[in-house]
Amino acid sequence: MNRSLVAAAMLGAASVLGFAPFGLFPLPLLTLAGLFALWRRSGSPLAAALLGFVWGLGFFLAGVSWVYVSLHDVGGMAAPLAALATLLFCSYLALFPAFVGFLFRRGAGRPLAVEGAPRSGGATAASGMRDASHEAAATASASTVASPRTGPLLRAPASPDFDYVGISLDGMAATHDKFRRMQGAFDKSLHAIRLCRDAGLKVGVRFTLTQDNFDDLPALLQLVEDEGVDRFYFSHLNYAGRGNKNRKDDAHHQMTRQAMDLLFDTCWRHQQQGLKKEFTTGNNDADGVYLLHWVERNFPGLAPHIRKKLAQWGGNSSGVNVANIDNLGNVHPDTMWWHHTLGNVRERPFSEIWTDISDPLMAGLKARPRHVGGRCGQCRHFDICGGNTRVRAQQLTNDPWAEDPGCYLTDEEIGVVPCVA
Repeated sequence: MNRSLVAAAMLGAASVLGFAPFGLFPLPLLTLAGLFALWRRSGSPLAAALLGFVWGLGFFLAGVSWVYVSLHDVGGMAAPLAALATLLFCSYLALFPAFVGFLFRRGAGRPLAVEGAPRSGGATAASGMRDASHEAAATASASTVASPRTGPLLRAPASPDFDYVGISLDGMAATHDKFRRMQGAFDKSLHAIRLCRDAGLKVGVRFTLTQDNFDDLPALLQLVEDEGVDRFYFSHLNYAGRGNKNRKDDAHHQMTRQAMDLLFDTCWRHQQQGLKKEFTTGNNDADGVYLLHWVERNFPGLAPHIRKKLAQWGGNSSGVNVANIDNLGNVHPDTMWWHHTLGNVRERPFSEIWTDISDPLMAGLKARPRHVGGRCGQCRHFDICGGNTRVRAQQLTNDPWAEDPGCYLTDEEIGVVPCVA
């Protein structure tokens, strides 16, 4: 990022050469192209805004020296005050390219809409890398919100290189369009699902539960059945990225339990009817314990075997069996930890970064068992969930080792006796 900021400042300053008295007219077009290239490589809208701001500072500081001359030489203002006033003036003007950068990156689409995604997906499959979800088979997967720009690209993934395409639906039409702030977004996403299905691709619907879309879940599950969708991925809200902005909309624990019950009942009904569909949950490892309780109620004879398998799975594996390498080569413990960078594969081999426990977070994530406090530390099923999602605790308490506030299990279910005052 530091190199990008330096490059942005230099591009901005060089743009001045396109105007009088230098007159190198084509140069500003090239420097703007360079700025857009930096924006495309930026990791977030805020990072793009910072690049635009630095570009603007370089441009205006190099191009408006007359402001300082007017204030100091002509107006007699003290040099420090004149310099500060000029800097503030240029900073204000630099907010305009910063705002453009923010909007550009915000609307730049999701991974599937980026050039080269199909090619990189093929390379992933060829190298035998595994999907980040808890699946046994080696897969190359793509996830997208199916923005309007993804339509032409949907023909590209239709090859043996892609084993799975997941498309987000935040609910039925009205809810999804409201979430995506675009009229007709649901119809476009559903069209993308049908294109993938008709092309012979394994396709899934990805859904993140909040209070605002809970009522849509039954209809969405019915849609998955009616449209012949292969997989339904149910995600709990994680307090990172877009989820961090929607923290106050997180489903209440009782609502989460109702949603899980509906999911289990739907999955079991499909099994009884011989329908071959996959149901996956993510971002809350308490699901494993909740599943165990469901088995205990419905198939008590299988409970010991299921518990053994769940403990063998071990719950949350961020920083251990799950990693994330972003588009700039930065390595993170998982996709929800983009605010914490462990290193960059362009500077160090991944094998060195991933085994380096000098980072306190990585040392804690790799510890067995993890040293987690609160209810999580006292839970009798800790060997199943592994302390659940650490980023949720970190976002709410600033302590990654506090109890996970997203655990929806009762004290009785996890064997914790509440303190009596």
